[in-house]
Amino acid sequence: MSLQHMDLWIIFLFASAVASDRCPPASLQLHPSELVVEYGGSLEVNCTSLNNSAVKWQIRPDLNDLMEPYDLWNTRWTVENLQEWDIEAQCILILNNSLTDDLIMIDDLTDNLTDFQCYENLSLTVYKAPENVSITLVNHTEVMGDGRQYELQCDVLDVAPVQNLTVRWYRENVTVNESRFTDTERGPRNVSASLLISPTREDDGVLYRCEAELDLGPLGPNPPLTRSFDQLHITVKKDLSLWTDAERTAVATMPTSAITTTATVTTGTTGVPTSTPLPDILSNIDIVAVSPGAMAVGKNYTLSCHIEIPQTVGNVTVKMYIGQVLLNTEIIENWGDRNITSDFLYTALIKHNGEKYQCVVEFQQPGKESFLEHKSNTLNIDVYSGCPVAINPSTLVVRYGGPASSTCRSSSPIGGMGWESPVGAVGMEEGVTELNWTVKELREWTSLTVKWFKQVPVDGSTVPLPDDERHQSSISIGPQNLTSDYMITPHISDNGTQYWCEAELDLGPGGPPKLTSAPLTIIVYSGCPIDISPSTLVVRYGDSASADCRALIPHNGIGWNSTLGPVSKVRDIQHVTWNVESLTEWSVKPKCVIDTDDEQCGQDLNVSVYSIPDVITLTANIAGAMAEGKTYSLFCHIENIAPVQNLTVKWFKRHTVYGSTVERMLMDDPKHQSISSISSQNITSDLLIAPHISDNGAQYWCEAELDLGPGGPPKLTSAPLTIIVYSGCPIDISPSPLVVRYGDSASADCRALIPHNGIGWNSTLGPVSKVRDIQHVTWNVESLTEWSVKPKCVIDTDDGQCSKLLNVIVYQMPSSITLTTNHTGKMTAGKDYIFTCHIQNVAPAQNLIVMWFKGQTLLNEPHKYQGTGEGPQNLTFDLRIQPTASDDGAQYRCKAQLDLGPALLEVESNHRVINIPADWTTTIIIIFLIFVLIILVLILAFRYLKSKQGNYSVVQTHIPLTETPNGNA
Repeated sequence: MSLQHMDLWIIFLFASAVASDRCPPASLQLHPSELVVEYGGSLEVNCTSLNNSAVKWQIRPDLNDLMEPYDLWNTRWTVENLQEWDIEAQCILILNNSLTDDLIMIDDLTDNLTDFQCYENLSLTVYKAPENVSITLVNHTEVMGDGRQYELQCDVLDVAPVQNLTVRWYRENVTVNESRFTDTERGPRNVSASLLISPTREDDGVLYRCEAELDLGPLGPNPPLTRSFDQLHITVKKDLSLWTDAERTAVATMPTSAITTTATVTTGTTGVPTSTPLPDILSNIDIVAVSPGAMAVGKNYTLSCHIEIPQTVGNVTVKMYIGQVLLNTEIIENWGDRNITSDFLYTALIKHNGEKYQCVVEFQQPGKESFLEHKSNTLNIDVYSGCPVAINPSTLVVRYGGPASSTCRSSSPIGGMGWESPVGAVGMEEGVTELNWTVKELREWTSLTVKWFKQVPVDGSTVPLPDDERHQSSISIGPQNLTSDYMITPHISDNGTQYWCEAELDLGPGGPPKLTSAPLTIIVYSGCPIDISPSTLVVRYGDSASADCRALIPHNGIGWNSTLGPVSKVRDIQHVTWNVESLTEWSVKPKCVIDTDDEQCGQDLNVSVYSIPDVITLTANIAGAMAEGKTYSLFCHIENIAPVQNLTVKWFKRHTVYGSTVERMLMDDPKHQSISSISSQNITSDLLIAPHISDNGAQYWCEAELDLGPGGPPKLTSAPLTIIVYSGCPIDISPSPLVVRYGDSASADCRALIPHNGIGWNSTLGPVSKVRDIQHVTWNVESLTEWSVKPKCVIDTDDGQCSKLLNVIVYQMPSSITLTTNHTGKMTAGKDYIFTCHIQNVAPAQNLIVMWFKGQTLLNEPHKYQGTGEGPQNLTFDLRIQPTASDDGAQYRCKAQLDLGPALLEVESNHRVINIPADWTTTIIIIFLIFVLIILVLILAFRYLKSKQGNYSVVQTHIPLTETPNGNA
């Protein structure tokens, strides 16, 4: 494709991509294009332009562009410790800055492409395995009741991304449910999944567990991450803890017998059982299961359960089971002291043959959910199809010459029973229910099956081949020697394939194990029947070399033809070795030859002779610093290397952008691969760069690799070249700025970044004349006594004279800082007062910051002085306060800081303590009110007592006295 046609193709592709901003096909490549990375892990992605355009990375949310558009067409994004969840990475292709020199010359085709940009998104998934997985029983901590519904909850903690999470529920080892999540958030989440269960008594002791699986697809961990830390045993019982004390007392008075029955009661969800005697309600109960004996398939029979109990216990539930299968449930209500029978019409099934039949009786208390249960005896179920007999064992496997025995049994008497057999026959016998067949030495034979297998060498898979059953028709009694053959037509891909056979006597369960032969490995050749190892030999120039040639079939002679180390043909060995102690020829072609009965043939050994230098060096076409925006050449020097047509030279760059180290491959240099010489050459690869100021300190290096396949030499890497990039005048002043206390010494260095014709200092203090033979000069003053000094470093270059000014900051700390107030003595709460901070002889005043403190608390934002002027100044700053009573004893102070850039100097004032006298007005008023209240109480009390006083008078009367019997009046 011509250059002009390629330009038109690029324009067409980019014009079609503008609407969507996505790059057109065959323009940009990400490798890899998809990544799955664990949180905290590392990643590395290459972005390559396929049309020689510039590329850069754009990372969100924390980073912006990771590359200035001055580089070439390959960039690498690396992260050592990924700490972002919501991160997006785009590789942006910039057509304007990436065209080759020839393409830039076609102005009429490229002018319209200046703003064409497109991008490709990196598919990045950040994941975190679950921190913990636990299972709990929701709102329930006791034993589960038969038939009730319960909720199990599985909690998965700290997992991301949840949309890739599957929670599986297991009952024992069987999956019963799966839950998935639709949350699209990228960060870690805590999620829960629920499972509703309705357990029965058969579920008692069943294990439930949940498993969290994080499936991140083919790029994620394989197999997917799974976590299952917890499990739950459930206990299903009739909960005896629900019985009342009255119920327990009532049942305890029932008659007892010699039968003692216990039940297993489990509390909590730990699955740890304890045996507890049941109440005496189960004593003196007789339950008998009755079956009709042997039953024919498909016919109906009655299964019965006879129950005898002496006392009323409320409702009775009778359940009939065959094995674990519930056949029938009957509820009998309100019955007293009597015998009862529960019958069930059963249709006999052959699958129930040999199962156990049993009755289970449950006694339910009126108005209560709690109950007790009792089980009957168990009976064998005999179901027959056709002849009503059963043979045990029904299949008999016996070693040749060993004893054999089997029993024919009927569950009920039949007309007669006997055994027909060529060995150990038994005649018909009447009135028996079982009859044995016995042979001391069995010498009858059965059939043999031979199976063939093949193992494919590519993937190691085993392929079964057709069975060989031809010998089965020729078997006669007694042991024989058999041979099974299998015809194959091998392909060259079958080289190294293994074949084996297995012999198996198909005698069913209990038969002898199968026998397996040792594997046979076949060697398949195509063309000349020899094998050379190694098939390709990679040797460093001057080193030793050797290879083996092995004959795959019988031969009449085998050897090596070569200009170095030939080997004559020999007949009595299967392999010969070509060996050279020092290989000093760049082109050597040894050939292994063999004579067979059909022909003479041979095979060449591919020998690659190489040479590599001890080191490779990297230089630039300029000594010293590089000017921003100019074009420079970097050279990678590779000496004494061969073969150059297998050489790949790669260029790399490493620099720091926004605090992140970015390392990327810039280009491959293939131009030397067209050199046809196979001997060692001196190669130089060059790279054009146009550095930006942000590239200052960037490192470049090159790698040289000989692609000779397995066994080739390692790649060589040059030492990194660090570039210095400047903008403007090519000098560097250190330090900048220069902070000096008034009267102290001052000095600064000025360094030339490029070769020059003279460098020096212009200054009113300490000037330095220009010199040519050194790269840096020092400006030095023993005592700086000027407040405004502006030293300038000047340099003469081939392009002219330029200079840079040294920023000198001359300062003086305050000679004193004091705090005063507009009031003496104690302050009154609620009044306004002013504190004044006096700062004496400070410079430069425009760098002064003043802060006010009350105790250790900063009262307001720091105040920066807005004035100007050179030399020391006296300044004052005011603070207005309105104290309260709680401010009594508070300390106030001011602090002065000089913000000098690299240095921050500060000094504090004295402390001023304020006193706020106590306010007695309120106290006096309260005391006065209390005194008035006491006076009022006393007055009221006095009046009350006064109202209770009255006037009394004595009246004299004459009452005659009467004499009593004892003589007293």
